[in-house]
Amino acid sequence: MEQHVFDVIVVGGGPAGLSECIRLIDLGLKVAVISDVFGGCMGMMGDHPLQSYCNELEIEGAPYPLHRFMRKLCVSPTGEEYAAYIRSNFEALPLTRIQQRVVTVSKAQGLFEVNLAPGSQGHPLRAQQIILATGIRPKAPPFEMPNAHWLNCFDVYQMVARGQVQRFLQQDVVIFGSGNSAFQIALLLAPFARNVSILIKSYLG
Repeated sequence: MEQHVFDVIVVGGGPAGLSECIRLIDLGLKVAVISDVFGGCMGMMGDHPLQSYCNELEIEGAPYPLHRFMRKLCVSPTGEEYAAYIRSNFEALPLTRIQQRVVTVSKAQGLFEVNLAPGSQGHPLRAQQIILATGIRPKAPPFEMPNAHWLNCFDVYQMVARGQVQRFLQQDVVIFGSGNSAFQIALLLAPFARNVSILIKSYLG
């Protein structure tokens, strides 16, 4: 059972999780990372370019540079290219990588215990510390509006990737959000919508 005890377990297989794993390994800690999907959610952008520039998206200390995964010289990678960059760097790190979904986290006898989805092989994983780097999750609409049709960012990514853009043709689109996903959705829908507005308090990036 002892081999299942780590200094830190990182939950999340995207850029935030990768950055944390690099930092922890540099400190000489025994690290495990758990995620149902490695590469982050930007893979849903497919061949569409991301809103951020390459130098903004590079993860400090990553074994492989971002340009290695880009098929042509551009200022921004596509969603698929960036997801491949994140996945490959996770694979190159000296850690335990587990592709499963975390169901529960509890604490007993001074250790955190992580239980995985039913059917997962192996014993529960234990660690001195847990870091949640799970990124964005779909959110409920901010208010009710009879004539509005709400979609979360993941639904929009998937619809555009499948070419299902009729819903947005010559429509007024309002995006709630202050991060990169809000601006990437605006970029995706601008060719189809009549107007695209982004409502934010401040830009967080």
